[in-house]
Amino acid sequence: MIRYTPFLRWAVWVLIVGGFSTAYADQEWYYYYELGLQQIRDGNAQAAVENLRRAIEKGPEPGPRRRTYGTFFKDFYPYLYLAKAYLVLKQCPEAAQAIAASVQKERIGPGSSLYGEFTSVQEQFRALCERRPEPPSPPVHPPAPPPAPPSTPPAVPRAIVLQALEFYASGRYGMAFRVLKDAETQYKLDERAYFIMACSLAARYYAEGEKTPALLQQARALFQRASPLPEGFRRRMTLLVSPKILALYAPP
Repeated sequence: MIRYTPFLRWAVWVLIVGGFSTAYADQEWYYYYELGLQQIRDGNAQAAVENLRRAIEKGPEPGPRRRTYGTFFKDFYPYLYLAKAYLVLKQCPEAAQAIAASVQKERIGPGSSLYGEFTSVQEQFRALCERRPEPPSPPVHPPAPPPAPPSTPPAVPRAIVLQALEFYASGRYGMAFRVLKDAETQYKLDERAYFIMACSLAARYYAEGEKTPALLQQARALFQRASPLPEGFRRRMTLLVSPKILALYAPP
């Protein structure tokens, strides 16, 4: 027999009333947040927008483990899902504002479990809302002097490399490559990172039936940047990477 705790009774009630009007007595922020998420799953994007905005108005600052009541906590990332709902409605300006708010307030980085979902929303926005830039017109004034060379960025954190390895091991080769590619804008990648990126592109090439030679060409170029590879790391990777892909790596 199911024991209905107070939290379970509340969750069941949210699911029951999720398809009905929300014009009931005023509720707490987590009610509107859960209802908005359920409405996104049900394809009711307009209602999801209304309830997620109510959750933002009534709720705490976005982030992990926000208190609901008693000893219950819930992750609260309303702007990410608000952007998803606006994209379903094809409302690009509103989606852009929600994505910008998510970047500023929710700060979903490569180490977050929501990072894959966040990058997917960004890709959907670019595909739906961004136009190709117009060709630049010829400069009227003399070009400005070149900027000073940037300072050396910090080394890529070990946690990001491990996140990419986890994606690779689970067969999510595109995400393994994207995590490190995004990190390259902030950090200096090392040989291990370039090796994982190369393996990810090569794995995609073979998994997709060897139909995209450009993937293999990019993988070879990244393998060249992965030398010399630390011997201990190289031995461990032989347990994870197929011999066909390892054969592409030619250390000095």
